[in-house]
Amino acid sequence: MAKIGSFEYPDFHFKSLLDAIEILVIKFNGKANSSKTFAEALKHKSDKSGAFLRKIADLRRYGLIEKRDIIATNIGKKIAKPLRGDDERKENLNIAMKNMPLWIKLYERLKTKTPNLDEFKLQLAEITQDEDETRKNADKIRNLYIEAMSYYNESLEAENNGNYSNYESNSNTPEDKKIPLSKNMIDAKAGDVYIKLPRDKASIKVAEQLIKILESQIKESDIEEK
Repeated sequence: MAKIGSFEYPDFHFKSLLDAIEILVIKFNGKANSSKTFAEALKHKSDKSGAFLRKIADLRRYGLIEKRDIIATNIGKKIAKPLRGDDERKENLNIAMKNMPLWIKLYERLKTKTPNLDEFKLQLAEITQDEDETRKNADKIRNLYIEAMSYYNESLEAENNGNYSNYESNSNTPEDKKIPLSKNMIDAKAGDVYIKLPRDKASIKVAEQLIKILESQIKESDIEEK
């Protein structure tokens, strides 16, 4: 993965990474036991080629595969094969974008996914403090940014009013770069017990049990007070 200042940016367009994670999840059931076989499935000459290794690095940086071995993360699985429909996919695409801090910092300043080149160069240089790399690679980085951010859904951010206290992401994502859990999840808390559950009948039963736990705690507290 390339660098500008202290920031990393990908070598590949995000669409090619989506194609790769879909192959990993659908064809390899989420885990490639052989890097050679996976490289061949992605139409690379070998698993030692620079292009394949850079693609793996990009997949890891976006949080689509694990740090070790070629195993899809939950983010990658929910993007490639969402169980709860398109909203789940969109939410996890947002998470992937937030795993690339340079994209988010640029978007916060530019307020657009399709900036003109002059404005992009200005903001890129200010954020990275790397004028040499900006001069050399601004156009390339801009194209990568525009293509990647086409998968970013601002409406999901607006719906949650910027509240990111509940989130799901890969372990390397900074706290301020994570986004909320799916609206198809239930947050359940009873006393000291706190869990997140899928929004289904089984989870409702679990929530009912938590209510009973809370009732029991209240009764015990009343007895102690007496």
